[in-house]
Amino acid sequence: MKLEEKEQIMQITTSWKEEGRLEGQKQGQANTILRLLNRKFGSLSEEVTERIKSLESNQLDILTEDLLDFESFDDLQNWFDNL
Repeated sequence: MKLEEKEQIMQITTSWKEEGRLEGQKQGQANTILRLLNRKFGSLSEEVTERIKSLESNQLDILTEDLLDFESFDDLQNWFDNL
């Protein structure tokens, strides 16, 4: 195998690893948010759970901070409405 081919393979592998790391980080953050919201408001619907899991990383960052101020489940609904 030529050096150029090896370098291309390494770049692809590195890219896949980075994508996997970022996806794992996003899933972990979503799971933490879900645990906190479940503890604060009780069981969440599948719809809300999926909506949280589908958020982008920057949205999860914002929700992580904002949920500390939520006093009711309506606050979460309002947060979604303001996305």
